[in-house]
Amino acid sequence: MSKTITSSIFIIKGLILVMLFHFLCCFGDRGNTNPNVEKIVFLVATDNCKKICIMDTNGKNVRELLCDYSKRLLSGLAVSNDGKWLAFLKGNHPGTDGGYSSSIINLLNLQNLTVRQIEQSQPFDKSSFSWSSTNNQIVYPDFLGNIYMYDISSDSKKFIFKRGDSLSLSEYIRWSPNGEKIVSVHIGQVIYVFELDQPQLVPINEIDYNILSIDGLNWFNDEEVLYYSNTGGIYKISIASHERFIISTLSTMDIAISPNGEKIIATQEDTSKISGHGMDLYIMDQNGLKHRKLTNKGYNAEPCWSTDGKHIVFTSNRDGRGEIYIMDAEGKNQKRLTFTDEGNSYNPIWISQYRE
Repeated sequence: MSKTITSSIFIIKGLILVMLFHFLCCFGDRGNTNPNVEKIVFLVATDNCKKICIMDTNGKNVRELLCDYSKRLLSGLAVSNDGKWLAFLKGNHPGTDGGYSSSIINLLNLQNLTVRQIEQSQPFDKSSFSWSSTNNQIVYPDFLGNIYMYDISSDSKKFIFKRGDSLSLSEYIRWSPNGEKIVSVHIGQVIYVFELDQPQLVPINEIDYNILSIDGLNWFNDEEVLYYSNTGGIYKISIASHERFIISTLSTMDIAISPNGEKIIATQEDTSKISGHGMDLYIMDQNGLKHRKLTNKGYNAEPCWSTDGKHIVFTSNRDGRGEIYIMDAEGKNQKRLTFTDEGNSYNPIWISQYRE
């Protein structure tokens, strides 16, 4: 009898352990987040509103994060180092050309979808802010050319460079990969670099009166080289020597450097006019060699690399409206990801540490 009772107790204990193990496997991690989920965030513009949306990297599970019925959302999304915060712009003070003379910088918490406003008078209707790659701090200009640093953890901001001169507005501010230097453009063309512990602006180029303003600016991985683009092409410039090299002569809107620094994707003028719309995506190495066109249909722009450098997401109107597409790094397997019912989808960015 005692053996039977003992055996029954062991069986019951075993069942309890199995049930407990099953419960932990199914529900134990529900409260945790997976920092390795990759997503694509993008903008959608319709007749009724502008929206920030998110989807899987294969185009599935599209959902809305924020809807702005005032339709003042602007291009220029950027995600924080930990994948928790998305910086975005809303137009402020309409300009004479139909755009905005300034914008509001907002931060969207990607976990609870609350919005934090950190600046009401960024002096442009395009992205001039930059996240640090080493922590959750963001730098940006105000309407007087001053440069601030905002810290999410303390919800505070401070001057990192006080200029107070609206004639020399700071734009295209970019934080270096190691978080020690800042680069910005003034008067549309002059590139300045300064170190955070020595906030003194040092110009590394001069105004070129033969071309228009700079349209893109990126750090290279070694911290001592910058790439920038404009109607004259793509330029590579040394911070130390100020030597400048032109690596492509095609009119260029924007550039994106691969995670390993070996390749550059650029939105450039289609000289062959095969696409019929004037701009296509081109790939080249860091010196402009092996220059090759990747797209051949429609207007293609806004390239963004995947975290591993194997894919590129971009915007194209090849099927009649603005949609998000993806392709291999060499241009193969181009696939449409969004199927917008109305309006246009654009401005895709790849998030590597999205927390669901």
